Amino acid sequence: MQRVASLVVLVALASAVTGEQDPPAIEDVINDADPQTLSQMLQWSLNNQDLDALHARAEAVRAASGGTLSAEGNQNELPADASALPLPTMGAAGSAQSLSDLQKRVSHLSELSAALMPDQVTLMREALTLANNETAELEDREIGLLNLQELVSDVDNARDMKAIGEYPAVIAHLLSSEPILQAAAAWILGSAVSNHREMQLHLVELEALPPLVAIMRSHPSPALRTKALYALGTMTRNCAEAQVQFAAADGMGALVAAISEAGAPPGVVRKSLALLTDLLQEALHAKEAADGADESEMDASGSPSGTLVQNELAEQLMTATAHNASGLCDAILACLRAEDRDTVEKAVQAMLRLVRTGVLVKRQSGGACNVGDIRKELASAQKRCVEALSQPSADAEDEITELLTEDCAAVDELLIMVS
Repeated sequence: MQRVASLVVLVALASAVTGEQDPPAIEDVINDADPQTLSQMLQWSLNNQDLDALHARAEAVRAASGGTLSAEGNQNELPADASALPLPTMGAAGSAQSLSDLQKRVSHLSELSAALMPDQVTLMREALTLANNETAELEDREIGLLNLQELVSDVDNARDMKAIGEYPAVIAHLLSSEPILQAAAAWILGSAVSNHREMQLHLVELEALPPLVAIMRSHPSPALRTKALYALGTMTRNCAEAQVQFAAADGMGALVAAISEAGAPPGVVRKSLALLTDLLQEALHAKEAADGADESEMDASGSPSGTLVQNELAEQLMTATAHNASGLCDAILACLRAEDRDTVEKAVQAMLRLVRTGVLVKRQSGGACNVGDIRKELASAQKRCVEALSQPSADAEDEITELLTEDCAAVDELLIMVS
């Protein structure tokens, strides 16, 4: 839509400059915006623009209305070759007619802008109003939320949505009895955040994470759980405050349930493993950063430094992880046995982070998840890696081989760490 608007503006401006023909009608531009037409419009505007002519015509209008003084104190004069240009009549009637034509063209351009670039806040409110209308068809309400999702993907629109206080209404749809509305609402929240801290903190303040955790834990709709995992991923990424709210809502327990659920859709399992890996990696980075910082370090206000605060929050996440360590280990080991290579790869990465963070209780014997079990599954995964690398398929791409090599290296590293 922005590309269409830009081309229309070019056409209208070129028409205003040349005066050779009327600009296209608004409805024609909107209804006939196929690529070929747009290309022709752009080419026409470029061919018909003459900046020298525009300058000369503007100077002529100034001269007709009394002129203005330049920096040197002399009245602006037309360029030496301006006589060759089609200038408006300098008489009063001609000047009035020229100005009238210009005003008409400006008015037409304003109409085009209003039609093609309507007020974004108004559009967001209209979309949410449709979604909130319980008398409307379910499909129409979903369309309202999907339109809103597209709008808030722009960070400026996402901020405007916060300014007008409409996110609580979106969060309320997470509690809807209709999965398609819940999924659309989760998609909106994930898109609005876009790893932008201001929006992350706003949604933390509105306590948006607990209902998403509840959906992710056990909702029967795989599509809805996938959207919830997407939203949780964008909200918690590089945001310790969101990670703490996630942990407080028993997010780690929900991840255990999602990963270990019998018959769980592979997509849900893979996204759950990816979220777990990201959370553990960030906790590990925060711990390493705090270990290298001065514990007495304070900021300008006399409060603990940002690094130490981040570590403090990360420790809360680590505590929640440790509380679920055994369940997480069992779930990840089960994923290492999966036939799906992507699932195995993500399980290896999750197990690697679990061991690196030190939250995995290493037991030589006893318990459902012990070092012996880990070694056994890793040895099996290593064997499959070696076989896959020694017998690549004829159509295997270099990128796939490289990823497989990285996976095997991670397995080797894990075997060393648990030996």
